[in-house]
Amino acid sequence: MSQSVETSSSAVEELIGNITSINNLLNSNFKVVAGEIRKLAENSSKETKSIDEVLHSMKVLVDSISEKIGVVAREFDSIVTLSAQVKMQEDLVQNAVTEQSNGSALLMTNISEMKDVQASLSDAAEKLKLEMDEIKVTMSNLEV
Repeated sequence: MSQSVETSSSAVEELIGNITSINNLLNSNFKVVAGEIRKLAENSSKETKSIDEVLHSMKVLVDSISEKIGVVAREFDSIVTLSAQVKMQEDLVQNAVTEQSNGSALLMTNISEMKDVQASLSDAAEKLKLEMDEIKVTMSNLEV
């Protein structure tokens, strides 16, 4: 029985030694894992700050681009408005040119008609002068 107690005692000691060994190994591993988790947390914090800074820079850039797009859009609207005004002025000038052309054509027609009337009046005055001369001759002949 004493041997069986010794054997049991040895087995218990060996078992306690194994448990202690495993416990020490687990404790050592836990310290390594805890250290790695701490490093990971620190790196995560740094990376989060870095990401936050990059996102902030991107927001500033996007806001700037958005503002510039707004300025360009307003300038484009202004160009469209001015273009429409130029088109209206162009239409007015075209209408004025057309009216001027029509007026010039009418004036040329009237001048041509006036020339024709003047030529007719000239011919009629010449005929009248000839007839007056004949009347004078006839009157002179009658007086004699």
